[in-house]
Amino acid sequence: MRAAKLVLTVLHVTNGDCAAERIALADLGGEILPWRDVLHEGPVPAGLDDAGLRARRAGFLGDSEWAGEERVLRDLEERDARLAVTARDEIVLWFEPDLYDQLQLLQVLDRLSRDGFAVSQRVPQEVKPDRVVYEITTNGRAELRRWLSS
Repeated sequence: MRAAKLVLTVLHVTNGDCAAERIALADLGGEILPWRDVLHEGPVPAGLDDAGLRARRAGFLGDSEWAGEERVLRDLEERDARLAVTARDEIVLWFEPDLYDQLQLLQVLDRLSRDGFAVSQRVPQEVKPDRVVYEITTNGRAELRRWLSS
């Protein structure tokens, strides 16, 4: 009699297409989501909802030679929809300590925070800008426990 094989649903969120290609070659299993927004360039205004931010970013990014605004908007909508799927066993974040990656990571953490898996708190600092600290919520802990026990 064979033992049942445990199948995990994993989402690998990467810092772009190059990392996505390498993760695919490593055959780690799961879905791969490249985060393609160059957040350190162009407008990222506060106070917009997800759809508003996508539209603003698509307007900026779609001005380039490689893609039009409609194509960029579709890509951002698909990216956000794929991250919003909560029926996953694990989300693996593949980011580096540079500005490009850190801004993308903050955007992902903000989304997880709005989905109820994390909360953030501003911590004032004297010389530097306020630090934002993310902490897992009760819902996030329950989801983690569920995942660990499966």
